[in-house]
Amino acid sequence: MKVDRRTVLAAGIVLGAVAASRLRAAESGNPLVAFSAADAKSIRAVQISAGGGETTFTTVEIVPDGSPHPHFTQFLAHKARAVAVYTAPGKHKATVIPDGRQLMILLAGDLILRAGRALQRCMAGQMILLDPGAAHDHQAGPSGYTAVRIALTE
Repeated sequence: MKVDRRTVLAAGIVLGAVAASRLRAAESGNPLVAFSAADAKSIRAVQISAGGGETTFTTVEIVPDGSPHPHFTQFLAHKARAVAVYTAPGKHKATVIPDGRQLMILLAGDLILRAGRALQRCMAGQMILLDPGAAHDHQAGPSGYTAVRIALTE
């Protein structure tokens, strides 16, 4: 069987397209990629703060901690004092008043945060910093959510 140069080039282009497609799929499978900051070195989080009698939502950037491993970037690793993993059923509603600073990471599903008239929708992969006393309501999306909540030392 004779294979000409055009066939080899076409096969190379197809294989390259398949490889690029798989790379994009792998990257899109990591929901945290969407919450990387523009510098690709820090992460974005929704911060819920209590100030002047009102709870507010703002987007903040968290810079990485110094990692002893050159290939990894870690955030807030030295500041954790307790960790909980939990799930909420679809449409579950709760009022939350954090008693200390916390970091919440949505692993799956979505939720809507409410404080007064302000709304913030959070999706899987979203990181949420909760300041002490920042009262707010949250409602799980239709399929609920799974999250990790980390109590921080500061």
